[in-house]
Amino acid sequence: MRLLLLIALVLTRAVGAATPALEPLRQQLADRDLLRGAYAVQLDDAPAELGHIGAEPVHRVGSISKTFTAVLALQLVEQGRLRLDEPVARWFPKLLDGSRITVEMLLRHRSGMGDVKDAPDFEAWSRQPRRMDELLTLIEGLPRAFPPGERADYNNSGYILLHRIVELAGGAPYDDQLATRITGPLDLRHTRMAAEGDGQPSFRREGARWLPVRATDPSVPVGAGALVSTPQELTRFIRALFGGRLLQPATLARMTQLQDGFGLGLMPLPKHGPWAGQGFGHEGVIDGFRATLVHLPKQRLSAAVLLNAEHWPRDRLLHELLASRLQPNWQAPVLRPQAQDWLLRAVAPRLPAGHRLALRGSQSPLSWQRGLPFEAAADGKLQLLLRWEGVTGLPLQTKLVVEDAQGQVQQWESGDNRAWLVGAEPAGLLRFDVKGGAEQVWREVEAADAALFDAFNRRDAAALAPYFSERLEFFHDQGGLAGRAQTLQQFTRNFGRADVRIRRELLPASLRIYPVPGVGAMQVGEHRFCRRERDEAEQCQAYGFSHVWEKTPAGWALLRVLSYGH
Repeated sequence: MRLLLLIALVLTRAVGAATPALEPLRQQLADRDLLRGAYAVQLDDAPAELGHIGAEPVHRVGSISKTFTAVLALQLVEQGRLRLDEPVARWFPKLLDGSRITVEMLLRHRSGMGDVKDAPDFEAWSRQPRRMDELLTLIEGLPRAFPPGERADYNNSGYILLHRIVELAGGAPYDDQLATRITGPLDLRHTRMAAEGDGQPSFRREGARWLPVRATDPSVPVGAGALVSTPQELTRFIRALFGGRLLQPATLARMTQLQDGFGLGLMPLPKHGPWAGQGFGHEGVIDGFRATLVHLPKQRLSAAVLLNAEHWPRDRLLHELLASRLQPNWQAPVLRPQAQDWLLRAVAPRLPAGHRLALRGSQSPLSWQRGLPFEAAADGKLQLLLRWEGVTGLPLQTKLVVEDAQGQVQQWESGDNRAWLVGAEPAGLLRFDVKGGAEQVWREVEAADAALFDAFNRRDAAALAPYFSERLEFFHDQGGLAGRAQTLQQFTRNFGRADVRIRRELLPASLRIYPVPGVGAMQVGEHRFCRRERDEAEQCQAYGFSHVWEKTPAGWALLRVLSYGH
């Protein structure tokens, strides 16, 4: 009896003293305050390993909400209350192209609708509670990015519409259906639609400090991004989904069928590393919250990361979660400080007088609120000596910006943030918008403007016509508002006058060109018109202008013209 008691005591002590595999990494991240949040990882039917770092585990999950919304919609399809090929005009008769946009297009991000996040002043607008009719009015007024079904482009508007479709087709509020059909049966007690102030606050990093981020009101993203949950409940949800507890096998197979990189509320994950694209899940980003949920069916492995403050990247944390279960000799990485001393070189873009190229970023001495300017090098390139310190695996995220003499940003580099890792010095020249963003738009609009006014200076009205949109509205502060036909008629009359010659010169230093998502571009600046009557001396005067150009299959055309200062 004493021997059995001794064995039991030894086993109890051994189990009690056991350290979870990820604990050394969790402790380093907590000690260095590199991120705040929680995680869960589960292999097969073994108990999940859970951990949280500087925060309780209930967080907003952002766009992982879309997977829940997709499951609710597909359950209604299985019940015969909804069809994937059904036009959304049934529920939204005012929606442009609603008769051509199907439920499946919304689920696969193929609707071509504008994204609510691109609406003017959306950030401020989204801080206040909104009604569903306000959301619908906003979405219905957004310009279209492409014809329905032509391609895929990630879109929050579609999942806001799906939230409402679930309510209408399901005959009950979204929250009630979520509780009845998903969270109740799976005992997900913390997974719900967020209320104002629900869950943890979020933060962004500024130097060595965490600064609070203002929250989007949950009434705005609704089924596209308003849920709160925990890592443990998210892994339980996705394991139930792939375990056949929420959808029939044929429906799940269709959900995981990819088209242009998107399934029905799922995407291939993880993005990087040895298991890239072997699983399915979703990511979420809202305010300062960052989240990833992934399930690898072949490996029967699930993992979730929910952060409300991210400095060390969640992709790296996700990799370590997966590696801790799939690599037999895995050991937690040691996060060592390392000083960086980099000489960055850049190709100079065309800059207006008094402007400069600068670098902004996530690590001191950079920040997102101020830029370090590049200086001219002897070979005509620009260069910047960047000295910073980080720990193993920590990325420096950056963007190039154009600033005026006061340090105010005039133009951000387009595309994703550039990420350089500690110990991996960047190679090659940096180029502003090298991937065809604002720099490409600038060149194309500048060329269209030059062609238009070459025709103007040659007094060729026929050559002008292709550069005027059929929907042109031309406002002159003295002549008033005119459409395309009136504008061309006026130019034709002016060109027919032999006694008056007018030519136009652009003042390049004043020029600004900004991409306008879903439309084209805005061009702002000053130009000079020089007028000669008969044998008199030429008289020149500068005026301000604002042009909105639209990108059409035939090229760039003026959509709105505002000419002032006459």
